[in-house]
Amino acid sequence: GRDQLYSPIAQNRFSISFNGGPWSRPTYARPEGDDPIDLSIVLDTRSAPDDLLQRMDQTIADLAPSFLHPDDHVSIYAIDCSAMDSVEDVPAESLQLKRAVDTALNKWTARRQKIKAACNPETHLWDLLAFVTGRLSARSGRRVLLAVTNGNDKKSKHSPTYLATFAQIAGVTIFSLDSSWGGSSLSRSSDDDLLSNACELTGGVMLTPLRNGAARTMQRFTQMLRERYILE
Repeated sequence: GRDQLYSPIAQNRFSISFNGGPWSRPTYARPEGDDPIDLSIVLDTRSAPDDLLQRMDQTIADLAPSFLHPDDHVSIYAIDCSAMDSVEDVPAESLQLKRAVDTALNKWTARRQKIKAACNPETHLWDLLAFVTGRLSARSGRRVLLAVTNGNDKKSKHSPTYLATFAQIAGVTIFSLDSSWGGSSLSRSSDDDLLSNACELTGGVMLTPLRNGAARTMQRFTQMLRERYILE
Protein backbone atom coordinates (compact mmCIF):
# COMPACT_ATOMS: atom_id res chain seq x y z
CA GLY A 1 0.00 0.00 0.00
CA ARG A 2 0.93 3.70 0.01
CA ASP A 3 0.59 4.37 3.71
CA GLN A 4 2.35 7.28 5.34
CA LEU A 5 5.82 6.60 6.76
CA TYR A 6 6.09 7.34 10.48
CA SER A 7 9.75 6.39 11.01
CA PRO A 8 12.88 6.68 8.80
CA ILE A 9 13.90 3.77 6.58
CA ALA A 10 17.39 2.50 7.37
CA GLN A 11 20.03 2.98 4.68
CA ASN A 12 20.82 -0.76 4.62
CA ARG A 13 17.26 -1.55 3.55
CA PHE A 14 17.75 0.09 0.13
CA SER A 15 19.27 -1.55 -2.93
CA ILE A 16 20.10 0.17 -6.23
CA SER A 17 20.48 -1.29 -9.73
CA PHE A 18 21.39 0.66 -12.89
CA ASN A 19 20.14 -0.49 -16.29
CA GLY A 20 19.51 -4.00 -15.06
CA GLY A 21 23.01 -4.34 -13.57
CA PRO A 22 23.96 -5.82 -10.20
CA TRP A 23 22.26 -4.62 -7.03
CA SER A 24 24.29 -2.62 -4.50
CA ARG A 25 23.71 -0.67 -1.30
CA PRO A 26 23.62 3.14 -1.48
CA THR A 27 26.40 5.03 0.24
CA TYR A 28 23.93 7.68 1.38
CA ALA A 29 20.18 7.84 1.95
CA ARG A 30 17.90 10.45 3.48
CA PRO A 31 14.31 11.73 3.14
CA GLU A 32 13.86 14.69 0.78
CA GLY A 33 12.14 16.59 3.57
CA ASP A 34 12.31 20.38 3.21
CA ASP A 35 14.48 20.44 0.06
CA PRO A 36 13.11 23.03 -2.42
CA ILE A 37 10.65 21.60 -4.93
CA ASP A 38 9.99 22.91 -8.45
CA LEU A 39 6.46 21.75 -9.18
CA SER A 40 4.60 22.11 -12.47
CA ILE A 41 0.86 21.37 -12.40
CA VAL A 42 -0.87 20.70 -15.73
CA LEU A 43 -4.66 21.14 -15.61
CA ASP A 44 -6.40 19.45 -18.55
CA THR A 45 -9.68 21.40 -18.64
CA ARG A 46 -10.97 19.24 -21.50
CA SER A 47 -11.47 16.29 -19.17
CA ALA A 48 -11.73 17.76 -15.66
CA PRO A 49 -15.21 18.47 -14.23
CA ASP A 50 -16.21 22.11 -13.80
CA ASP A 51 -16.64 21.89 -10.03
CA LEU A 52 -13.08 20.57 -9.63
CA LEU A 53 -11.62 23.38 -11.77
CA GLN A 54 -13.68 26.05 -10.02
CA ARG A 55 -12.15 25.04 -6.68
CA MET A 56 -8.64 24.40 -7.98
CA ASP A 57 -7.34 27.91 -7.25
CA GLN A 58 -8.17 27.62 -3.57
CA THR A 59 -7.16 23.96 -3.42
CA ILE A 60 -3.64 24.77 -4.64
CA ALA A 61 -3.42 28.01 -2.64
CA ASP A 62 -4.23 26.13 0.57
CA LEU A 63 -1.17 23.90 0.12
CA ALA A 64 0.98 26.80 1.36
CA PRO A 65 2.60 27.06 3.83
CA SER A 66 2.04 23.64 5.46
CA PHE A 67 2.56 21.40 2.42
CA LEU A 68 4.31 23.74 -0.01
CA HIS A 69 7.05 25.79 1.63
CA PRO A 70 8.39 29.31 0.91
CA ASP A 71 11.44 27.98 -0.98
CA ASP A 72 9.28 25.90 -3.33
CA HIS A 73 8.27 27.23 -6.75
CA VAL A 74 5.16 26.32 -8.73
CA SER A 75 4.19 26.69 -12.39
CA ILE A 76 0.58 26.30 -13.54
CA TYR A 77 -0.32 25.14 -17.07
CA ALA A 78 -3.93 25.00 -18.27
CA ILE A 79 -4.85 23.05 -21.40
CA ASP A 80 -8.04 24.47 -22.94
CA CYS A 81 -9.30 23.38 -26.35
CA SER A 82 -6.30 23.67 -28.70
CA ALA A 83 -4.05 25.91 -26.56
CA MET A 84 -2.14 25.90 -23.30
CA ASP A 85 -1.74 28.94 -21.05
CA SER A 86 0.74 29.17 -18.23
CA VAL A 87 2.00 31.13 -15.26
CA GLU A 88 5.52 30.00 -14.44
CA ASP A 89 7.87 30.01 -11.47
CA VAL A 90 5.58 31.40 -8.76
CA PRO A 91 6.82 31.30 -5.15
CA ALA A 92 4.72 28.94 -3.04
CA GLU A 93 2.78 31.68 -1.23
CA SER A 94 -0.95 31.22 -0.89
CA LEU A 95 -2.20 34.43 -2.56
CA GLN A 96 0.31 34.22 -5.41
CA LEU A 97 -0.66 30.60 -6.06
CA LYS A 98 -4.36 31.47 -6.20
CA ARG A 99 -3.72 34.30 -8.67
CA ALA A 100 -1.53 32.06 -10.82
CA VAL A 101 -4.23 29.38 -11.14
CA ASP A 102 -6.91 31.98 -11.91
CA THR A 103 -4.72 33.57 -14.59
CA ALA A 104 -3.84 30.25 -16.24
CA LEU A 105 -7.56 29.32 -16.31
CA ASN A 106 -8.69 32.67 -17.79
CA LYS A 107 -9.59 31.25 -21.21
CA TRP A 108 -11.43 28.30 -19.70
CA THR A 109 -13.38 30.66 -17.41
CA ALA A 110 -14.29 32.95 -20.33
CA ARG A 111 -15.35 30.03 -22.54
CA ARG A 112 -17.62 28.63 -19.82
CA GLN A 113 -19.52 31.92 -19.75
CA LYS A 114 -20.32 31.72 -23.47
CA ILE A 115 -23.18 29.68 -24.90
CA LYS A 116 -22.00 27.00 -27.32
CA ALA A 117 -18.48 28.43 -27.44
CA ALA A 118 -16.36 26.82 -30.14
CA CYS A 119 -13.70 24.44 -28.93
CA ASN A 120 -11.17 22.26 -30.76
CA PRO A 121 -10.20 19.61 -28.20
CA GLU A 122 -7.41 18.02 -30.26
CA THR A 123 -4.59 19.24 -28.04
CA HIS A 124 -1.63 16.88 -28.13
CA LEU A 125 -1.30 15.80 -24.50
CA TRP A 126 1.99 13.87 -24.74
CA ASP A 127 3.60 16.71 -26.70
CA LEU A 128 2.49 19.26 -24.10
CA LEU A 129 3.72 17.14 -21.19
CA ALA A 130 7.07 16.81 -22.97
CA PHE A 131 7.16 20.61 -23.37
CA VAL A 132 6.49 21.14 -19.66
CA THR A 133 9.13 18.52 -18.82
CA GLY A 134 11.61 20.49 -20.91
CA ARG A 135 10.75 23.70 -19.06
CA LEU A 136 11.20 21.92 -15.75
CA SER A 137 14.61 20.55 -16.73
CA ALA A 138 16.15 24.02 -16.32
CA ARG A 139 14.99 24.33 -12.70
CA SER A 140 17.33 23.81 -9.79
CA GLY A 141 15.01 22.20 -7.23
CA ARG A 142 13.54 18.71 -7.04
CA ARG A 143 11.63 18.68 -10.34
CA VAL A 144 8.07 17.29 -10.31
CA LEU A 145 5.24 17.36 -12.85
CA LEU A 146 1.64 16.67 -11.78
CA ALA A 147 -0.76 16.09 -14.68
CA VAL A 148 -4.45 16.43 -13.76
CA THR A 149 -5.92 14.66 -16.79
CA ASN A 150 -7.66 11.51 -17.95
CA GLY A 151 -4.68 10.74 -20.20
CA ASN A 152 -6.61 11.10 -23.46
CA ASP A 153 -4.26 12.11 -26.28
CA LYS A 154 -4.98 13.41 -29.77
CA LYS A 155 -2.31 12.81 -32.42
CA SER A 156 0.84 13.63 -30.45
CA LYS A 157 4.17 13.36 -32.25
CA HIS A 158 5.78 12.15 -29.04
CA SER A 159 4.95 8.78 -27.51
CA PRO A 160 4.50 7.96 -23.81
CA THR A 161 7.81 6.06 -23.99
CA TYR A 162 9.57 9.15 -25.32
CA LEU A 163 8.05 11.26 -22.54
CA ALA A 164 9.23 8.82 -19.85
CA THR A 165 12.76 8.61 -21.29
CA PHE A 166 12.99 12.39 -21.68
CA ALA A 167 11.78 12.91 -18.11
CA GLN A 168 14.36 10.45 -16.77
CA ILE A 169 17.16 12.31 -18.58
CA ALA A 170 15.80 15.68 -17.38
CA GLY A 171 15.50 14.51 -13.78
CA VAL A 172 11.74 15.10 -13.73
CA THR A 173 9.36 12.87 -11.77
CA ILE A 174 5.86 12.64 -13.27
CA PHE A 175 2.73 12.08 -11.22
CA SER A 176 -0.79 11.99 -12.62
CA LEU A 177 -4.22 12.40 -11.13
CA ASP A 178 -7.29 11.17 -12.97
CA SER A 179 -9.27 14.33 -13.67
CA SER A 180 -12.56 12.42 -13.66
CA TRP A 181 -12.03 12.46 -9.87
CA GLY A 182 -13.63 9.23 -8.91
CA GLY A 183 -12.53 6.77 -11.58
CA SER A 184 -11.44 3.42 -10.19
CA SER A 185 -8.69 1.13 -11.38
CA LEU A 186 -11.45 -1.19 -12.65
CA SER A 187 -12.68 1.49 -15.08
CA ARG A 188 -9.27 2.80 -16.21
CA SER A 189 -8.85 3.31 -19.94
CA SER A 190 -5.85 2.38 -22.08
CA ASP A 191 -4.90 6.08 -22.01
CA ASP A 192 -4.81 5.93 -18.20
CA ASP A 193 -2.58 2.87 -18.37
CA LEU A 194 -0.14 4.57 -20.75
CA LEU A 195 0.07 7.59 -18.46
CA SER A 196 0.44 5.41 -15.37
CA ASN A 197 3.31 3.50 -16.97
CA ALA A 198 5.07 6.74 -17.93
CA CYS A 199 4.74 7.97 -14.35
CA GLU A 200 6.18 4.81 -12.85
CA LEU A 201 9.17 4.83 -15.23
CA THR A 202 10.12 8.28 -13.88
CA GLY A 203 9.65 7.35 -10.21
CA GLY A 204 6.13 8.75 -9.89
CA VAL A 205 2.69 7.17 -9.68
CA MET A 206 -0.86 7.65 -10.87
CA LEU A 207 -2.63 8.96 -7.78
CA THR A 208 -6.00 7.62 -6.68
CA PRO A 209 -8.42 10.40 -5.65
CA LEU A 210 -9.23 10.22 -1.95
CA ARG A 211 -12.85 9.95 -0.89
CA ASN A 212 -12.63 13.09 1.25
CA GLY A 213 -11.99 15.33 -1.72
CA ALA A 214 -9.60 17.26 -3.91
CA ALA A 215 -7.95 19.24 -1.14
CA ARG A 216 -6.93 16.17 0.87
CA THR A 217 -5.69 14.42 -2.28
CA MET A 218 -3.44 17.34 -3.19
CA GLN A 219 -2.16 17.52 0.38
CA ARG A 220 -1.31 13.82 0.33
CA PHE A 221 0.50 14.27 -2.98
CA THR A 222 2.77 17.03 -1.65
CA GLN A 223 3.32 15.02 1.53
CA MET A 224 4.52 12.13 -0.63
CA LEU A 225 7.08 14.45 -2.25
CA ARG A 226 8.51 15.32 1.17
CA GLU A 227 8.70 11.63 2.13
CA ARG A 228 10.70 10.56 -0.95
CA TYR A 229 14.22 9.29 -0.31
CA ILE A 230 17.37 10.57 -1.96
CA LEU A 231 19.88 7.80 -2.63
CA GLU A 232 23.52 8.09 -3.66
